Amino acid sequence: MAATVAKRISQETFDSVVQENVEDFEMAWDEAVADAIEQFEANNIDLSNIDTKMRPEDRDTTEHPLIAASKELHGVTSKTPAAAGEADQDHADIVVACITKVSQLLADNSELKVIAGACGAMQGAWQAWQICPDDVARDASVRLLIQLIENCGMCKPAQH
Repeated sequence: MAATVAKRISQETFDSVVQENVEDFEMAWDEAVADAIEQFEANNIDLSNIDTKMRPEDRDTTEHPLIAASKELHGVTSKTPAAAGEADQDHADIVVACITKVSQLLADNSELKVIAGACGAMQGAWQAWQICPDDVARDASVRLLIQLIENCGMCKPAQH
């Protein structure tokens, strides 16, 4: 079965539609978001790259914890050379703690998988697998990679 790439919109487009719902139709913010999601999904738009939980003004001043944790993981794994087994055990423990944090936040925010991946979680998990000397860190990184890839909505089966 062939795969097709899903249509996507930008965060700005989503926020604009929500704002229009609030202003033009006098909807509450939560209602405006639900309506925008319904509209886009009815048009087969993949919203996996959209943060539907934070208000735009909050996004400007507060980073979503999952995004912050993804960036932290990427930063921690970027500090060590990429050759296999070069991270010492202390560094591996820090990497595992970061992976665990991202994984737990993903469990509660699975709709943000694509955003987390783009913010460094995918690259950090892959880098962790390459640099960490122990099986615990490597297993954790593989589980996180699977969690990020699983049902991420990037490709969908073609409709026949």
